[in-house]
Amino acid sequence: MEKKKNLFRIDTGRTHGWQVRIIRNGERHTKLFSDKKYGGKESAYEKALAHRNEMLEELPDLPDEGPLHTDEVHERRWEAVTRTGVKGIGFTMTTYSRATDAKRPYITAHWPGEDRWRCTSFSIVKHGLRGALNEAAETLVEHADPDLTAEEMVDTARPAVESLLKKHDVADAV
Repeated sequence: MEKKKNLFRIDTGRTHGWQVRIIRNGERHTKLFSDKKYGGKESAYEKALAHRNEMLEELPDLPDEGPLHTDEVHERRWEAVTRTGVKGIGFTMTTYSRATDAKRPYITAHWPGEDRWRCTSFSIVKHGLRGALNEAAETLVEHADPDLTAEEMVDTARPAVESLLKKHDVADAV
């Protein structure tokens, strides 16, 4: 199944399916196509893709130019210093259990792609703090043109992330 814009795979807990997400004029249009309801992963994908195509026909097109598409906006976003002190490396707490509202810490990597911003995350629980930071830094080295080496990014971000882990009361859990 080919990755399509506005179409996202959801596999969390008991939810498995394809979600269509489109935002126009500040309004969010979303719909989930469950694997179970639509007869499997591929069938759900086909239904979601058809729905996405219908919605894109009905909704107004995005402007080719404007405040979201200026080089200045892209540069400001890229230049923004995250809570980690390293451009492109972030920290987030993600809910992994709706029943208990339990959260886990992740290190994220963000970089500008050709057509849109790209992002991936690395679990601190799975990789350890240094491992998750290293994975994010290596991802940025591979996909972006960072000002720092991977090792410099890890060394710069680590104290900030340790502080954030303490703030979120999960420092002992990782």
